[in-house]
Amino acid sequence: YRKGFYTVPEFIERVRIHAYEGGTSMSGNMAAVAGEAIGANYMPQRGFLPSEGLCRIEYACCHGGYWSVAARLIHIGEDMGPRVRSACADNLSLKMLALGMLRPGAACSDIYAAVVKEAAKRGIPLAGASGIGHGVGRGEIEGPYLAADDPTVLCENMVIALDVATLGPEGELLRSIDIYAVEKDGPRLLSWHRNWDKPYMITGFRSAH
Repeated sequence: YRKGFYTVPEFIERVRIHAYEGGTSMSGNMAAVAGEAIGANYMPQRGFLPSEGLCRIEYACCHGGYWSVAARLIHIGEDMGPRVRSACADNLSLKMLALGMLRPGAACSDIYAAVVKEAAKRGIPLAGASGIGHGVGRGEIEGPYLAADDPTVLCENMVIALDVATLGPEGELLRSIDIYAVEKDGPRLLSWHRNWDKPYMITGFRSAH
């Protein structure tokens, strides 16, 4: 990839187009946040993608009347450095903690409290003061909420968007959102294309999408 090749609006528009090619009937929040804006929850789509550094892609789409939301971290360039790599691993560990509790009978507030406690114990800065996830279905964002003030007990077949947001060493907002069906044998991943346990590395480019 070379700086100045893709504008941010063009990049996220290509994401939207691919979603429609895959059968999406509607799109919701579509955002790409990169460069100096990587610490922001949202910024207007403008400028070019950087030649190196983190980029966060967030998107929501509807298929067959039901919504899906997701976010992914990518890194443009060959080396994101040990500090950012470690921060991304910390984010994943908190997400896995929440995921392990995503079962019928678990209270939303208890899942949130467990993540907050573990983050404080390990000195991992959380960025989502309002919660670490929410329901999704006929709407892009629905209850229940994995938050301190929501005592809702999870039931089988609920669909939850798990959104654990943390801060990187330079204030980068790190999040990788997936949706899961709550099942008695454990959560079932519904949003999957490839293994996103770590940021996807982009080291080349092409003009065609």
